[in-house]
Amino acid sequence: MIWVGIIVIGILILVFATKGKKEESHEGEESEEEPCAELKKLAILYKGKYLVSQEVVEVSYNTPVVFEVQGFDVTGTKEACLEGNQVMWLKSCECTHWTNSNGLVNSVLVNDNTKDTPREIWVKYSNGLTFIWKVKVV
Repeated sequence: MIWVGIIVIGILILVFATKGKKEESHEGEESEEEPCAELKKLAILYKGKYLVSQEVVEVSYNTPVVFEVQGFDVTGTKEACLEGNQVMWLKSCECTHWTNSNGLVNSVLVNDNTKDTPREIWVKYSNGLTFIWKVKVV
């Protein structure tokens, strides 16, 4: 009879120990989430390629072209979190039109048929970081 009691107590201890480990592992997973890196650089992605500052992108007349903004830490290797409502898409010419004034992804079209004239466009984050590049109709 004593053996049966010891076996039952052993099984109960084993069950409770296993449940405790499962709960701990879920808690550990939640705390392992990495916080966002501090935003120090903006980058623009166009057709799967990062643009260089002041780079000229050739576009067709009155045809939307899509750009995506991304943020990085000071080294440029770790992605930083961006909030779309903190992003502003700006332009230097009235012939250049953004689909939206903010957001992480946006498209621009140029409805000026003056070819080979680069038009400056840029994205600015609420902390003052800015990335500038150009579009020109070809």
